[in-house]
Amino acid sequence: MNNRNAGSVISRSINLLFGDENIARWETVKKIIRNPNSRIGLIMIGILTLVGIFAPFIAPYDPYQQVLTESLEPPGLSHLFGTDLYGRDVMSRVIHGAWIAVKICVIGVGIAFIVGNLAGALSGYYEGWIDTIIMRIVDSIMAFPFLVLVIAIMAIFGPGLKNLYFAIAIVSWCQYARIVRSRYLSEKEEDYVRAAEAVGFSDKRIIFGHLMPNSIAPTIVYASLDCALVILVAASLSFVGVGAQPPIPEWGAQIAEGRQLLQVGWWIATFPALGIMYTVIGFSLIGDGLRDMLEK
Repeated sequence: MNNRNAGSVISRSINLLFGDENIARWETVKKIIRNPNSRIGLIMIGILTLVGIFAPFIAPYDPYQQVLTESLEPPGLSHLFGTDLYGRDVMSRVIHGAWIAVKICVIGVGIAFIVGNLAGALSGYYEGWIDTIIMRIVDSIMAFPFLVLVIAIMAIFGPGLKNLYFAIAIVSWCQYARIVRSRYLSEKEEDYVRAAEAVGFSDKRIIFGHLMPNSIAPTIVYASLDCALVILVAASLSFVGVGAQPPIPEWGAQIAEGRQLLQVGWWIATFPALGIMYTVIGFSLIGDGLRDMLEK
């Protein structure tokens, strides 16, 4: 058997085992990995996620343990990132803050992504009064500045991480709904949708089985960029005191604790700020890579 026949047999075997759709998805994944921006971003966020998951094993100290005799120690061999005003190890707190950043993205952006895609799908497919109601809700929410509305929601429900996830999701889903709606309005006029309707497929099958796979790509790109925005918003809210509350080792809260000690303890605010910068750059690179791939 020559190489060409062998390759053909292997290709047919893969098609039988995995199906054409799964192979197409794998090809898409390979394109994403080949893109230098998305590859670097995925590595950066992958490292961040692993650090967050294994924070209890990586962190050299308990992030909540106070040792007042070691207060405001500069970076050194015993404390690589130094200690804060209460003698807590800054490196341990930054490492545990990575897991909080990951959860903010997964929960806050994840809920907004799901709700926005469902709302946009219903609005774009059915139009009529359903579209009117959903879009008027979206317009009402988006009439307020993003950060101002999140702060207002936090003021109503109180500070804390759980309320922070909830507030971000409430405000963020609207943009996803608009993106998906516009895609559905154009995609549902395509021949494959009309053929599915002629065959007698249910609305559920057409919406989620045919339209959704062809409309979800822009929201995935937006979600990767939205994660960077959400990290900044969460840090900003914690900085002003309406997000995570001390002694939770959230990066924005750590910067707030160290802002008045910059002259005597610059490391307290600097290393959490570097963590925020690292995360934002990582998600931004992923978003840029996905956008470049879709434009080709």
